[in-house]
Amino acid sequence: RRLGVDLNHALIQHYRDGSDFIGEHSDKTLDVVPGSLIVNFTVGATRHLRLRKKGESADAAQRVPLSHNSAFLFDLESNAKWVHEIRPDQRPDTTKCADELREGGARIS
Repeated sequence: RRLGVDLNHALIQHYRDGSDFIGEHSDKTLDVVPGSLIVNFTVGATRHLRLRKKGESADAAQRVPLSHNSAFLFDLESNAKWVHEIRPDQRPDTTKCADELREGGARIS
């Protein structure tokens, strides 16, 4: 209700720590109702969603922090034009902020 659209599909991914990742992709949309949204809701440690417009170089990618209790929304048109990923985070814990270490580095989205 808060989004103003009905959601008809859910996928849950558990990232145990910084070594877990998902490669660059666009979401499959067979089950997504036209006019609805794709929502990435995050619980746990902050990780960065890396976005790149299809056909552009890796240097053109943008990074969006997915912090605890946040949501990233995109529509089917954006999904068709962009790819996204969560890259591994191999930095030492001593270089990470508190939000990146929340829940031992685990997160669910």
